[in-house]
Amino acid sequence: VLACVGESIPSVTTKGVELGLYGSPLPGLTLNAGYIYNIARYPNGWTGYDPNNLNGGSTDLSNEQLVNVPENKFSFASDYIRPLGGVLGFVSMDAVYKSEIRYGPTADERFIYPSHWLLGARLGVRAHDGGWSVALFGRNLGNEHEPITLFGGPSFTSPNPAGTTPEARNGYVNGVSGIMTS
Repeated sequence: VLACVGESIPSVTTKGVELGLYGSPLPGLTLNAGYIYNIARYPNGWTGYDPNNLNGGSTDLSNEQLVNVPENKFSFASDYIRPLGGVLGFVSMDAVYKSEIRYGPTADERFIYPSHWLLGARLGVRAHDGGWSVALFGRNLGNEHEPITLFGGPSFTSPNPAGTTPEARNGYVNGVSGIMTS
């Protein structure tokens, strides 16, 4: 049985810079770019779980980047629109770069996904008033399998017989598992 217990960090100080640019350098072409530099670290003495010992093990997360927070993130999107008879034709592209990301509350390095790019594109037509559109699109063109989350698993330690350690009466997992994007 999955048991999720919420936990709040009493104090986190973040430092960073966020920049955004938007423009239309040519008729029909719009560009949008953004960059975030975000230092968001666990406080000194903060511990996370040990995926190899879910029966009470811990790892030191002191001064490590918070879960799901890349230190650097860059995004870029473009949209080019041209009239095509009674409709507007368009080509759109987008790219997102993320530096390495910790995907579980542990200092175990297996929970850190490396820096990567996500790319997408669309080609289609839309009404002049924007009321409808039809498009072909490609998402994740680089076939990047970024995790949604990582957690302890996949090996399983069988439940202990009745009368032994109550913590392990239902068994437990060791190692790393996760839910991946497509």
